[in-house]
Amino acid sequence: MCLNIDGLPDLNKDPWPDKITWVCERILQHHIVVLSETRTNDLFKLLQFVDMSHSVIAHSHVEVTGKRGQGVAVLAARQLAENASVLDISHNMCWIKVKKDFFGFDDDFVLGAVYVNPQSESFQTHEISECFFDVFDQLQAALQQSSYVMLCGDFNAHIGLLDEVTVDYFDLLNAFPHLSRPRISETPHRVNHAGHVFIEMLATAQCLTTTGRQHGDWGQPTYVGYSGNRASTRPDHVVVSPALFPCISDCSIIAPPCRESDHCVLSVNMDVKNF
Repeated sequence: MCLNIDGLPDLNKDPWPDKITWVCERILQHHIVVLSETRTNDLFKLLQFVDMSHSVIAHSHVEVTGKRGQGVAVLAARQLAENASVLDISHNMCWIKVKKDFFGFDDDFVLGAVYVNPQSESFQTHEISECFFDVFDQLQAALQQSSYVMLCGDFNAHIGLLDEVTVDYFDLLNAFPHLSRPRISETPHRVNHAGHVFIEMLATAQCLTTTGRQHGDWGQPTYVGYSGNRASTRPDHVVVSPALFPCISDCSIIAPPCRESDHCVLSVNMDVKNF
């Protein structure tokens, strides 16, 4: 599960807010949870609402509580958490490793969580490019550790119909001929600078995004705003290595109740031996 949480409510003002209820219901449905824009260092307030069924594996440090664009975290169900360890944490990324035996893989499973700020007057195109260079370096480091790599979060990248699949994906193209066709997208004309850099990063790293490529994901928007009638976009993505792509059985986009969240949940199911 991947979700931009857009900060947590102040529990001193509302001890059981509807937003917390909705988020926790989604957490309980998933073994691994990636949250972006947590805007807090205190995620215990979430765990207490899920009866401590999940643990925080990794969480980037939030310098100013409540400030936008801060905090990414990886949570996991207790059994999985016991088989997980932290690889790296930076200001906008977290990386964990899950022992290969847990999923029945022949290599460890490496998961990254990321948040990239949107383009603005204070965060311009050259800064976005620099941020993605850092993401690329960390993705490359993960791929050197394992062939089973997933990176997900809010990249604020609008990719439209841009294509990361090249002739170098020969084996995947043979196994999945649909990859040679344009991705499906409900927002085909929405492309921004981050989208171009994101796709270039994937092509260079020879990874794929599930956006518009997997059953259940036809490029639906994941940012919908709180009112439900704002312009919708697809900034959230799941990146997978070629070895992991065949393990993805389906994806789903779970829309939030109006005013409970401005982002949808991006849910990914994996078909692995031990589940």
